[in-house]
Amino acid sequence: MGTESRQYQTSLDGISNLRLETVTIPSPEKRQILVQINAVSLNYKDAEVIEGLFGHHKSSVAPRNLVPCADSAGTVVAKGSEVFRWDTGDRVLSVSYPDFLTGQVKPEYLSKGVGSAVNGVLTEYRLFEETAVVRTPEYLTDDEACCFQIAGTTAWM
Repeated sequence: MGTESRQYQTSLDGISNLRLETVTIPSPEKRQILVQINAVSLNYKDAEVIEGLFGHHKSSVAPRNLVPCADSAGTVVAKGSEVFRWDTGDRVLSVSYPDFLTGQVKPEYLSKGVGSAVNGVLTEYRLFEETAVVRTPEYLTDDEACCFQIAGTTAWM
C-alpha cells in the first residue's frame, strides 16, 4: 500500500462531471479502521446524489466534492489502537446509515448517510468507525457481497 489513493468526487452536477482525484491515504484514529475498497455497487440513490436530485429530507445534505456511493465490500488494512473487533485481513461491508440500527428512521441517521450526506465509498481506501461496517459472509465474493446493503434490502422489501 502506497501513500496515495484515487477517488471519484462529484459536485452534484451530473455523472459526466465526476472527477477522479488523488488524495493521501488517511491513518485510522483510535476506534477507526482503514478499508481497502474492493467492490462497489451502484444504486439508483447514487445516481440521484450525483445528479443533485437526492433532496428527500432536509437532514441529508450532500456537501460539494462528495465521494459518492454507499455500498462496498473491502478488506481491513489498518486499525486504530482501540479497535478489537476487527483485524487486518478481515473482509467487511460498509453500512449505508451506520447509526440506524432499528425502529423509525430519524433525521440524525440520515445526516450521516454514506455517499449522500458524508463521503462515500467510490475510492480505493476509506476510513470507517469500527461500528460502521459488518462482516462479509464468507461464502460471497466481494462483487456479490457489495450488493447486500441497498440493492439487497430493496429486493427483500
